[in-house]
Amino acid sequence: TTENNPTNGILADFDDDQDDDLVQTFIHGSDLTLTHGLASNPYEFWLNDHGLDPIANPTGSDSNNDGIPNIIHYGTNTSPTGSGKIIHLTPNTGTAGLPATISLPNKEIAIEFIRRTSNSPHGLTYLVQQSSNLATWTGITLTPANSTVTAVDNDWERVRYTPSSPQGNQLFLRLKIDYTAK
Repeated sequence: TTENNPTNGILADFDDDQDDDLVQTFIHGSDLTLTHGLASNPYEFWLNDHGLDPIANPTGSDSNNDGIPNIIHYGTNTSPTGSGKIIHLTPNTGTAGLPATISLPNKEIAIEFIRRTSNSPHGLTYLVQQSSNLATWTGITLTPANSTVTAVDNDWERVRYTPSSPQGNQLFLRLKIDYTAK
């Protein structure tokens, strides 16, 4: 049996408010429970899957007080209700975690991160940015020449960006995750 884990879900506009609502079925021991959720987008479905109320947990909230907003947990495959321990992606093999910075030969660096695939709507935009001074950041277009993408499963992929040439003596990389409700 599965305790408190959704085993099936359907979307429909049950309350005629012009957005989809979530209905999930759960198995508790030998009982089948039907739950009508208040979710109207993928982020809210994800919150429901983690036992959180979407109204009480907007994208900027931090449910487990680890300093990481829930929307970043949503975008990096980490738990918004976990122990509060910050998890970084394990390069080359990781399936969850905040971006990892990797030191490469010849004083080069790379950033590796996990992202949701385009196989289902998720509302996220991932943007790698770089800077030589931490004051001015430039967005990077990921291409086959500067990045690699490795499928993790149908919903997630691991991305590594390696700058083609450093900007002066120092280079800083970061990942910006933006969310727009779908």
